[in-house]
Amino acid sequence: MKYIERVYSTITKGLVIMSGVALFSCSSFLEETPTAILTDANFYQTTTDAISAVDAIYASVQSGNSGWYFGNFYMTTDVNTDDMFTDPNVGNATWQAWSQLNINSEIDHIGAVWNQHYITIGRANAVIELVAEDIDIRDRLVAEAKFFRALAYFDLVRFFGDVPVTTSLIKDLDDAFVIAAERTASVDVYEQIEQDLMDAAAVLPDQWSGGDLGRVTAGSAYGLLAKVYLTWAGQPLNDASKYALAVEMADEVVNNRAAYGYGLEENYLDAFRTNVGKESLFEAQMKSGIGVSQGGSLAGITTLPRNLSGILGSNYRGNGLLRPTPDLVKAFDPEDQRYQTGMFSSLSNPDGATATFDPHVFKYIEVEDILYQGLVLNDGGVNTKVLRFADVLLMYAEALNEVNNGPTAPAYDAINEVRNRAGLDDLSALDYNGFKEAVYKERRLELFGEGHRWFDLVRQGRYVSTLEGFSNTLQDFPDPATTSTFIIEKNIQPYYTLMPIPQAHINILETDKDLQNPGY
Repeated sequence: MKYIERVYSTITKGLVIMSGVALFSCSSFLEETPTAILTDANFYQTTTDAISAVDAIYASVQSGNSGWYFGNFYMTTDVNTDDMFTDPNVGNATWQAWSQLNINSEIDHIGAVWNQHYITIGRANAVIELVAEDIDIRDRLVAEAKFFRALAYFDLVRFFGDVPVTTSLIKDLDDAFVIAAERTASVDVYEQIEQDLMDAAAVLPDQWSGGDLGRVTAGSAYGLLAKVYLTWAGQPLNDASKYALAVEMADEVVNNRAAYGYGLEENYLDAFRTNVGKESLFEAQMKSGIGVSQGGSLAGITTLPRNLSGILGSNYRGNGLLRPTPDLVKAFDPEDQRYQTGMFSSLSNPDGATATFDPHVFKYIEVEDILYQGLVLNDGGVNTKVLRFADVLLMYAEALNEVNNGPTAPAYDAINEVRNRAGLDDLSALDYNGFKEAVYKERRLELFGEGHRWFDLVRQGRYVSTLEGFSNTLQDFPDPATTSTFIIEKNIQPYYTLMPIPQAHINILETDKDLQNPGY
């Protein structure tokens, strides 16, 4: 029963327990610790209890070792693609396995991804079912919970295909055990996601202010729906009718940007350094300086180069886990501001000592924290951007091209808005295929290292073909004394378009059903 105890750590027989997760954020609504052990009789009977329960849903997607947006997520969405790799000199077998695509059903961290998402679903279901009817803001709180339940199931269905779905409160471990033994057809999972997001969009406000900045809005729900429909239209379900719905949802966001307060930041880096800015539809909020793993891991061990402790001090934790491949670096125009500012290849300390290295991801890093505040660098204060306005613009362009069998004026406007911010010229005079390839490339360059690449390649039907025969040679120089040359290769298999169901969880069920995905 260990699997159920981990996944449903908020639930025991006869009790619903909200575990004491410390919540830290730049927004005040996540500054409190929602710790409560309440029986069904009085659960969520007060507004304070109900808000605390919703805030715990937000907490479940933060970084830290128990959140979605720690390294686990980027192992399964970026380092396993042509965009990123793990430094081969790093002695981390799990990151190396994902980077080299040596994946099996017992690979480390896939169980953590599964568990983290079902923790969120369990918390969301509790809010939806147990918040008292007479609480004034009940509809809003339920809408927030439905957004997160949809987001969790959307990740799960993309990672694993058919997955267990429940929208009911789980009070008993045996009930959860039975539910986990059944996998729901992917199309039914998508229909549940669609319903949750439509319900959320109908209730959530267009904008928040003050201490509630960072909560999800109607625009968050419409933007996520656009991504849901675009994915539904692609592989593996290939329901082309959903392209028109993707256009409709993206159009709602793009052409009502003033109502939602959306827009592109003036500079590319500002999209990441500005927490809860106008470009953000949803971001997982971080807070640095209060303890290791309460902030963002992307600003530390994950993205920073190795061997810089000599100039940056003993707190330095860079380990090169998520490094850009030469293939990605070469895809940029040298003048592209996303390359110029989103990557870096040298760093100097206040004394003038300088280290030079091959390009690394820079967009999540606050240099002042590294050089002057001495923070332990698994603790960044830059929020993790989950859904950005630039992403919606590119989805809008892609879907319009599909619906109209070629680019329209609004499609060009959308992609060129993103390109212009990067300092690139407008696109024009492209046919259907030329525009599609242009959007695919633009998504790669705009969203690198943000957890989109694997999802995009799979839905576009290009993951296997892109990784077949992939080989990059890299001369590595994090330290001039240890310069080496190595080859980056990816051991692609045709069934890697789905992740394996964690084998340890299947074993616990003691069932004769074949619950594993093909190939594993």
